[in-house]
Amino acid sequence: MEEDRLKNLKDTLRKELDSLVRTGEELRVQASLACADLRTEWDQLERRLRLAQEELGRLSSHTQAAGHELEQRVRTLIDEVKEGYDRIRRAA
Repeated sequence: MEEDRLKNLKDTLRKELDSLVRTGEELRVQASLACADLRTEWDQLERRLRLAQEELGRLSSHTQAAGHELEQRVRTLIDEVKEGYDRIRRAA
């Protein structure tokens, strides 16, 4: 049962991350990141996205309590990247 829940959670988070990757690719093409402030924010968001992907990779190998902490970290990172992409979209 717990394995099924973790698999479903991991699949859900993977879909969200994949969507963010696509959004990032679209923004990279659309936005001019010549502005130093946007470039700095972009670099930070890319690092956060990679960290979320790494955390998600660790999710299946943890206990339920540790899995919940990882889920919260991944969701926080996803939210930060979404908000950052929205800021860049508005600024571009």
